[in-house]
Order: sequence, then structure tokens, then C-alpha cells
Amino acid sequence: MTFRRATRDAPSDRFPSAKAFASSIRHRYRSTIIFSAVIAAIVITAGLYPVWKPPLADYLRPLLNPPEKVLGVISQKENENDVDYFNRIKPLAENGNVEAEIALAEAYFYGRGVVEDRQEAIKWYTKAAEAGDLSAMNGLAYSYLHGFGVEKDPFAGFNWALKAAERGHHPSQTMVAECYLDGIGVEKNIERAETWLYRAARLGNKRAQMLLRTR
Repeated sequence: MTFRRATRDAPSDRFPSAKAFASSIRHRYRSTIIFSAVIAAIVITAGLYPVWKPPLADYLRPLLNPPEKVLGVISQKENENDVDYFNRIKPLAENGNVEAEIALAEAYFYGRGVVEDRQEAIKWYTKAAEAGDLSAMNGLAYSYLHGFGVEKDPFAGFNWALKAAERGHHPSQTMVAECYLDGIGVEKNIERAETWLYRAARLGNKRAQMLLRTR
């Protein structure tokens, strides 16, 4: 009796035969599939579920697809020389625009529109990195690892790279892997190095892919 209560759709309860029971099950299954498909189409058409987003979209979108208004403000214009570009982005950076802070850091780092000043570059990289920007973290990591504009500190360099790597920044993932390969700023660990190389390679990092091919 207990078994029958748990399986109320048993053929002997509601259907004349097992064949009729199976036909009913198939009908309900098809109806469920059709209903689900219709609902999904409505939701997607209405834009309620962005099916185009990959799992790492939240990490990669600021790097690969910045908002149009940011591109319009921060990108160097076609007929704009380096000095004019520097003079345009500097006040934006001073007002807290993170993208401008990175652009200003790079201008100082490479001497773009201004005399090269890597200590000043570190200042702006740090501001942007502390605001959570992954590219700035990568710039700081590179500077600390090589001693550009700051006293060489492999441990600090590795940790800045690791912060960005853990959030899906593939250049930083490759940097972390190389630190593990050579024991720079961290104890040498080939297994962890290869794990980070695989992660970066899957995101399309060419250097990581090359390093994997040579192993």
C-alpha cells in the first residue's frame, strides 16, 4: 500500500495498460520540454539573461571591452600627439578616473608625452591597483620584479601578480607561473607553475602556450 501511494501513476491505478502509461509519460515529457523552450526564448528575447557572457566576463570585460564612454575619453585620438594626450588624461587621473590613472602610469613609465619618470609611474599604478584594476596590479608586479621605479622586491612582485591572476588576468597568470618555475618571490614549484600556465593558455595567452609547448 505504501508503494502504491508513492507511485500514484502506476498503470493499475489510472491507466488500462503499461503502454498507455508510457504514452502518457512521453506526452508529459514533450510538453515540459516545449514549455521550457518557450519560456527560455521569451527570457532571452527580453534580455533578461545575457547568454553571451562567458564565466570570466566579470573579470575580463574591463580589459577586453571597456565601456564606450571610457574609450572615448581615455584612448589617444587619431590626430592627437603624445603631449596633448598626456595633458588631457592627467586631470582625469587626478580626479580619480582609474582608466586615466593607468594611462598616466604608462605615460610616465615609457616617457610618452612626458619625461620618463618610473617612480611617478609606480605612484599611479599603485592608486589604480588599490582601486582593484588588474592591469595596474600587473604593472606593479612587473616593476617590483625588475626594480623599475621602485626597489626590487620579488616577493611583492609575486604577490601583486598573484592578486590579478586569481581574478582571471592571464598576463599575470603567466607571470605567476614563471615565478614558480624559477623560484622568484616564491618557492619553486613546477606543478603550480604548470597549473597557472594551463589557465593562462586557455584564456589565449601566447607566452603561456609557448612555454607549455616547450615543456
